[in-house]
Amino acid sequence: MARRLANKQKYPQPLNDEGATKVIRLKNAPQPKTESQRYYMDALETARITVGTGPAGGGKSFLAMAVAVQKLLNQEVNKVIITRPVVEAGESLGFLPGTLEDKISPYLLPLLDALTDLVGPTMAKKLLDDGRIEFAPLAFMRGRTFKYSYVILDEAQNTTPEQMKLFLTRIGEGTQMAVNGDPLQSDLRGLPENGLELATRKLRGVDPDIIVCEFYNRDIVRDPIVGTVLQFLESPDARPSRPSSGRSEVSLLNRA
Repeated sequence: MARRLANKQKYPQPLNDEGATKVIRLKNAPQPKTESQRYYMDALETARITVGTGPAGGGKSFLAMAVAVQKLLNQEVNKVIITRPVVEAGESLGFLPGTLEDKISPYLLPLLDALTDLVGPTMAKKLLDDGRIEFAPLAFMRGRTFKYSYVILDEAQNTTPEQMKLFLTRIGEGTQMAVNGDPLQSDLRGLPENGLELATRKLRGVDPDIIVCEFYNRDIVRDPIVGTVLQFLESPDARPSRPSSGRSEVSLLNRA
């Protein structure tokens, strides 16, 4: 029983008293593990717009979610909005069954997993049901202005320059934005640059309230093997030499 009670308190619980000012903190709030992560978290806390760019596995999405949710629980913002561009990576969205909401769910699932990991399934459901956290496709951003909110644009390498401009101009009073992605993993084709590359190039150093943070392979914290995979996948192709016996793989395969 004691273990059950301890597990129950792993995640922050909603306040019963709506007028209470007690700050609820994430029980498993992430701590920066690299200098890039530290700089990134400081930017997420203070800057109006933070752009995080670099390889997968550096914690860009998870850290942005953690800071945004903590600010929501601290009542520093009224709402957290998370969006992603709906771009297929080799598969057609039209073949997914169900309604539009069903079709976009797979794209938002990684962010929902991060939210659940931070606050637990019960609290995550409550925040979503209350509308204090909203998942929305980027296509529905037009015409909206966000006030006293924290807005996260994930997988920003799959935005066009026009979509990036549309997104960034939604910022309103009391709102912070986080834009993150890996420019080398864009699923867009035929563009000279994607929206993340444009934002990184154009916004770097133009205003103290806009901070661009770069991550590198050494910042990967997901698993050390991710860094190894990226190191070799992104390096010039080097084909292994043939077996010393001179027999080809095909001939060996035919004999098997």
